[in-house]
Amino acid sequence: MRTWRVPGMPLIAAGLLVLAVAACSGGRGTADAAGAEKPDLTVAVVPAVDSAGFFVALHEGLFRTQGLNVKFVPAISSETVIAGQMHGQYDITAGNYVSYIQAQQSHRASLYIFAEGSVLQRGDFGIYTMPGSRIKTLDELRGRTIAVNAPKNILYLLAASLLTEQGMPPRDVRFVIAKNGFPAMPAELKAGAFNAAVFAEPFGSVAEEAVGAVPLADLDQGATTNFPVEGYVVTQQWAKKYPRTLASFYRALEQGQEIADTDRAAVEAAFAALPGSLGLSSTITSVMSLESYPFSPGPVGSVDTARLQRVVDVMRQFIGFPAFSIGSMLMRLSCSMHALTESRDGLFVPFDAAARGVRDVQHAIGDAEGLSQDRVGPVRPLQPVRVLGDPQQVGGHLGIQVRRDRQAGRGGDRNRPQPARDAADAHQIGHHVVAGPLRDRGG
Repeated sequence: MRTWRVPGMPLIAAGLLVLAVAACSGGRGTADAAGAEKPDLTVAVVPAVDSAGFFVALHEGLFRTQGLNVKFVPAISSETVIAGQMHGQYDITAGNYVSYIQAQQSHRASLYIFAEGSVLQRGDFGIYTMPGSRIKTLDELRGRTIAVNAPKNILYLLAASLLTEQGMPPRDVRFVIAKNGFPAMPAELKAGAFNAAVFAEPFGSVAEEAVGAVPLADLDQGATTNFPVEGYVVTQQWAKKYPRTLASFYRALEQGQEIADTDRAAVEAAFAALPGSLGLSSTITSVMSLESYPFSPGPVGSVDTARLQRVVDVMRQFIGFPAFSIGSMLMRLSCSMHALTESRDGLFVPFDAAARGVRDVQHAIGDAEGLSQDRVGPVRPLQPVRVLGDPQQVGGHLGIQVRRDRQAGRGGDRNRPQPARDAADAHQIGHHVVAGPLRDRGG
């Protein structure tokens, strides 16, 4: 965490605004005093590295700390669990955005994306063949079969994007669905059921280790570099019925996301502990590639709107998807009050319930429907600051606490230090920076 003390008002105002929104949502403490309305949850998640934040939270008992008993159900893809979620079979699901967006646009589902899961990095998704295959280049895939785990999902989208950019229309190859999903695909590839397969980690590493599969092309390139992969979803009806449960789940998940994004050993331990045949050996966990895992201190539903709309834009470009706004799948929450709210460092600032997030980060708007009322800091008889933007009301001993979203701008090296930004430039705060005021502690 870096602390900047700056005289410039624009940056301070931006920091106060973000803090106001984050304070509205409450911190990452234990479960709400009122308790979750539904403590026993069935959660369907694809057992891939996309879901590392969830598996870390599950393995480290973070959901239990929030008063939740989470039953994990392995999913083949988000496409395969959407119908079950709409009928109440699953409380929460996690999977690729593409399938969720398709279901929403076609009115097969009414969903909220309440948290981001992962963003693509080098080595995470790839096209694989067998070592004895005659296919050595992408051009040699013409007329051949490529297996994916679900129809027209994110694997298809990424592969279609790459083929198109290489001058090959996706229709020149035949995509087939591996009905038993990732776990069965390595053996099927070896048996010649298809000529090539698109794997997500850890299944790419599993295929290399188990059957000797070799990567033909990495899908983290071109138009889909650093592409948003997975999100966490509830039905809109479920979110309204169980707001405290959702808030508790979200707090634990965001803790898991942050750990996954910063502690590889924790991710390896979580995947080794998966039940039954899903548990991975140390041989696989030590070599599998990881994605980046966005996390947010904001309220439930704090997602990067521009990043998610990018999924729709690429769908339109490469698979002919119709015009669609991701906003129909985003939660709109706020604190419905004009009061003094306490920050983590004890600084009290007023905020306007209509204030919105910095740049294109989706923050709380509208009424909180119970999510915020029992998580707001106490109102105390302090002298109020008149307006956030009045430089006469902000003393010279106010600092800005800035933390970079660890996924933003990251390449394949997960430990590479990030360059410092110009603290005095208000334009340096974008959708990848979390800022808040910090009370001067002296000096």
